[in-house]
Amino acid sequence: MSIRRPVVAGAKRPRQQPDPVLRAWRRRDDELKRQQIAKRARPVAPARDPAYPTKRELCLKLLERFAREHPAVQVKAVLVDALYGAQAFLEPASALFGGVQVIRQLRHNQKVRFRNRSLTLETYFIRYPGVAQRYPRRGDEPVDVIIGSARLWVEAHGRKQLIVAVKYAGETEYRYLVATDLSERTEDVFRTSNSRSLLLIYLIYKDIFY
Repeated sequence: MSIRRPVVAGAKRPRQQPDPVLRAWRRRDDELKRQQIAKRARPVAPARDPAYPTKRELCLKLLERFAREHPAVQVKAVLVDALYGAQAFLEPASALFGGVQVIRQLRHNQKVRFRNRSLTLETYFIRYPGVAQRYPRRGDEPVDVIIGSARLWVEAHGRKQLIVAVKYAGETEYRYLVATDLSERTEDVFRTSNSRSLLLIYLIYKDIFY
């Protein structure tokens, strides 16, 4: 199950509407930043109006609807892009389908802790690079790929998680995946993420956020 650009036919399409108060505050805040006004002297952000749900909140509602209307579909894992990767989204999304694995991307500068030291994912996998292997890339012929993994404390999530770093032949930088289930094997996380274009179940309505 992959959450990217979504298509579900035959239903009314909910759309995200920006909170006008919050939007006005952001514009004013940006203007004050350009004037080099210190943060303490700028107005604080207003509370978000629940009448204007975020993209993550809308996505969770759609997942809830899918789980309710299609109970016969057995979901093995949920793949999400970085936009939906906040911990407040990952745990509810996993719980909706009985605690399944949720896999998302992480930024290269995401801070993790290793041996009581804080460092970025990029720094960690430069020090501890992955191993060269050969795997089919989304159904094609096998290609060379470097795969590394570690169970690290992710500072922004406040917990230890399984991190998988992937770099295909010809690429200069790793892509980083985080998995909520620590017991899963590195190979299984990679294979699940690698098959996303073969086994797509689109849950969100076409152009929902555009």
